[in-house]
Amino acid sequence: MNHTIRTNPIYLSEEFKQQCTEHVLKLLGLPNHTLAQDLLELLKICNAYACIIPNDKFGTLMRHAFIYFTSEEDVIAANTGYDFVYKNQQLFWSSPMQKTCHNCGDFTHLIKDCKEKRRPPPRHPPLPPI
Repeated sequence: MNHTIRTNPIYLSEEFKQQCTEHVLKLLGLPNHTLAQDLLELLKICNAYACIIPNDKFGTLMRHAFIYFTSEEDVIAANTGYDFVYKNQQLFWSSPMQKTCHNCGDFTHLIKDCKEKRRPPPRHPPLPPI
């Protein structure tokens, strides 16, 4: 199930597209099945304008989000001025390029070293015949 829509108008300049993704942080440590709408209060507090939680290869929401800001000042304020907890889990800010575990979302290890039980791939019911 996809919970976001992204549009990229083809007539925008590359410079404008670059400016739209210039001020971004990666939010780590999300609980399983967190939706962008679950983070609305957090987004308002830190003055973010967009949130994208990517899917893994099975279509399951990952445990990190990319949070977009309008200015470098907002990025700095979010990264240094707020300590967020969601559903009793501490959330952490990092660079969008920071590698994280695809199972638990932690930045201190990758999936091959994860001690948390692996999330099974979702089971999709078979499609009805046409």
